[in-house]
Amino acid sequence: MALRAPRVRVLLTMLVVLSGCRTVATGVNERADALLADYRQRRPETIAATSDVNAAWRRGQFTVHLLTQNERTVLERVAVSGRQDHLHVSIDRLGVGEQLRVRLTFTKQPVDRASFEAALSEAWVRQDEKPEIHHLGSVPAAIVELAWRAIERPKTDGGARSVTVPAGVFEGCVDGVHPAVPLSGVVSQRRDGEVRELLEFGDDGSGDLY
Repeated sequence: MALRAPRVRVLLTMLVVLSGCRTVATGVNERADALLADYRQRRPETIAATSDVNAAWRRGQFTVHLLTQNERTVLERVAVSGRQDHLHVSIDRLGVGEQLRVRLTFTKQPVDRASFEAALSEAWVRQDEKPEIHHLGSVPAAIVELAWRAIERPKTDGGARSVTVPAGVFEGCVDGVHPAVPLSGVVSQRRDGEVRELLEFGDDGSGDLY
């Protein structure tokens, strides 16, 4: 029996760890499902067409999007905060088996991909329940790509039309982009098999996923 005890302890430890992982994942999934259900129950408002485009980032601006690809859904919140001469942008993602928090520092607001990479000076990244990792100067390519896709404001050249998403009825959308929406401006977008729909936006820093 003495020889078999360590093996039993190892098996029990593995069961506890696996059980803990399932509990964390289940909690994340339930949180995402509850938030999405709440957004879908809201009565959509109509956002009028406007020719005024204010793409300048301001403290408190935020968007919450639903990302869907291959029946997998993820909620993504992007928000801006400012301090002294730097801009701080947070990106939170919550979905099936995914919990990601990213904090980015920019020396100035970027206008394209090149200036985005040049202005990005540091990042704090926390995935699931792992410790937060600080990247100074060199930010991992995967985080750069994720952040750019979340922030990029697409160029538009199509005709205006009305688009309905959980965030409301947006009149005067051009290629799924509306001037009243901050940051990316995206109301509805399909890209590389992924559908992005706007759930909420504003300038009061709300829309938290956690």
